[in-house]
Amino acid sequence: MRKGQKTYNFDTIKLWLKQTKPFRWSFIAMFLLATIANTGWLIVPWGYKTLIDAVSTGALVEKTMWLGVYLIVAGELITFVFFRLAEIVSVFAETKTIAHLNNLCYRKIINQSHTFFEKQHSGTIVRRVNQYLDAFVSLYEQLLWNFLGNLVLILGSIIILGKQNIYWAIALIVWALIYITFVWVATTYKQRYDLKVAKIDRRVAEQLSDTVTNSLTVRTSGAIGREISRYRGLTKKHAQNQRKSWSYDVIFEAIQGMFMFSLEFVMIYLTIRHWQTGTIVVSDLVLLQGFLLPIMVHFWSVARLIRRSYEALANAQSMTKTFIQPNEILDYPGATNLKLTAGLVDFRNVNFAYHQDKPVLHNFTWQIKGGEKVALVGPSGGGKSTITKLLLRLHDAQTGEISVDGQNIKDVTQQSLQKNISYVPQEPLLFHRSILENIRYAKPSASIAEVKEASKRARAHEFITNFPQRYSAVVGERGTRLSGGERQRIILARAFLQDSKIIIMDEPTSSLDSISEKAIQVALKELFLDRTVIVVAHRLATIREMDRICVIKNGRLIEQGTHASLNELEKGTYQKLWEIQGSVS
Repeated sequence: MRKGQKTYNFDTIKLWLKQTKPFRWSFIAMFLLATIANTGWLIVPWGYKTLIDAVSTGALVEKTMWLGVYLIVAGELITFVFFRLAEIVSVFAETKTIAHLNNLCYRKIINQSHTFFEKQHSGTIVRRVNQYLDAFVSLYEQLLWNFLGNLVLILGSIIILGKQNIYWAIALIVWALIYITFVWVATTYKQRYDLKVAKIDRRVAEQLSDTVTNSLTVRTSGAIGREISRYRGLTKKHAQNQRKSWSYDVIFEAIQGMFMFSLEFVMIYLTIRHWQTGTIVVSDLVLLQGFLLPIMVHFWSVARLIRRSYEALANAQSMTKTFIQPNEILDYPGATNLKLTAGLVDFRNVNFAYHQDKPVLHNFTWQIKGGEKVALVGPSGGGKSTITKLLLRLHDAQTGEISVDGQNIKDVTQQSLQKNISYVPQEPLLFHRSILENIRYAKPSASIAEVKEASKRARAHEFITNFPQRYSAVVGERGTRLSGGERQRIILARAFLQDSKIIIMDEPTSSLDSISEKAIQVALKELFLDRTVIVVAHRLATIREMDRICVIKNGRLIEQGTHASLNELEKGTYQKLWEIQGSVS
């Protein structure tokens, strides 16, 4: 491992122990059953020793012979029955546990702050969760079916052989300590490449997801060949690091082979020496032979298990970091639900920066009366959208206070705050679900009649009924089966259904054709009635009738008033913007 490079192996193990606690009794039952099953294997060589003792006396001792047979049969039967029982319990416990871990991962991801999703690619997030689940399954199965069995058989074999000849046991213990130390050190060294493989694996998933999402852009830009080349470059890096990892496996297994040869040589040497002194008999040789080869196989499996476990831990590392790092925005202790009355919004001396060296809002103070319709305009990058994100608490201001109806938004739960504010984004993205589910998203309990009424008010009902499946029609990923205007009207129908006192709109008509824009403008007038409205506007023609227009530049409120009053300000920012847009139109 490189100096200073932190691994999260123990963090991952602690997480799994905590997360699987509800199923601990199932795991304990599985381990007990598997232990008994593996113990059965230890009886079989002892049965053969007893059988050989009966035969080698020169006069067949029937009672001893049948005891050997019974031991062999009992050992095989115990192994078979208890392994089957362990498998039955495992099927139940493993499926339940995987579903539980999957839900925990989903809950952790979905509760992350808005910044988390701005910094992460969706393909990377999906791959991160899958790697975490796959790693748990891999480690769990290694421990249950390989490690436990090998441990029982190795310890049992050493104890049984030690009772026959203490030098056999001493030789095995010393050899095992040296062998396990080598495997552990070598595997720890190799994990650096496992971590690289896991990281590049996520980048490959990210590239695949990115090109699928932007497939139209790829095709219309004639970039298919370029994307294939880019993807090939990533898979080449993946293959190079995987090759290094597997090459170390080959080297380590070659050294393991030398260890196995040395063990066999030592045990044979000790056996010959004791045979010469007459301290062992033929049946002891059979007993040793019955244990020696399985012992070497089990130690070989232990080495492979350690390597596979480290690979699994490397794969789980990224999701582990997500689990142990706290969310950037949390509900404060004792947070209550927002009680919305008039819809008054108040910013007081708010300062905010995405980066310390790049402030966005400077001592920003701003108030909106309940029921007032306000537009935010100004040059790009001035802070308009940031204001709305702070109000929704997608980000937290560094200093200052934001309140709604006199309640500091940090003193109320995020869910109650965001549930009471309807947000209509500039890019109307929909779920890959039916139209009904998309409209109902803000109010899952709404009846079909309520959904249809909201759709009619949003001027969406007519085009929805033109689909053969009507409200059951699936809109496609991000709503790609609908036009921009249709998607926007679905979002507006959802806002009508949500019926919030406060509405935030980020230029709802910026990319629409004139017919769609006219239909949506009519719907907006109805939606705005008796509500507090904040509109982030780029097309000034759409906000001329707002109660107040606020001009934001470089994080400061520099002008405010009606369309008419702002146009009277000579050399004012709004007047310049209006002149530019008027000349263009």
